[in-house]
Amino acid sequence: MRTPPDGTVSREGYQESDEVATGRNSEGTGYVPMIPARVIDQLGGAAAMIARGSERFGIYCSPCHDKTGLGDGMIVQRGLQRPPSLHDARLRHIPDGQLYATISN
Repeated sequence: MRTPPDGTVSREGYQESDEVATGRNSEGTGYVPMIPARVIDQLGGAAAMIARGSERFGIYCSPCHDKTGLGDGMIVQRGLQRPPSLHDARLRHIPDGQLYATISN
C-alpha cells in the first residue's frame, strides 16, 4: 500500500461495526433505533453532529426536500416528482438506522 499523503489518515485495518456501517441491528431483523453514542462522540459531540448534519442537509437534501423539509425544493420547481415531506408522521417516527440506510443507499 502506498504511503498516505500528508494530512490524511490510513484506513488500513479499519473496520466499523455492521450496525454503524449499515444502520441495521446485529440480528438483521430491523434497524438501529438510535444513533450509537460512540458515533456521536467520534463526530465531536451532539452539537458538532447537528452542525455537520445541517450542513450536509443543505448540500444533499434541500435540492429535493427544500430547507424546511416539506418537499418543495428546486427539483419540484423544475418539474420533477415531489419527494415526501420529512414532516409526515410516517417519517418522523422511523428508526435512526432506517433513515441512515435510506440516505446512504
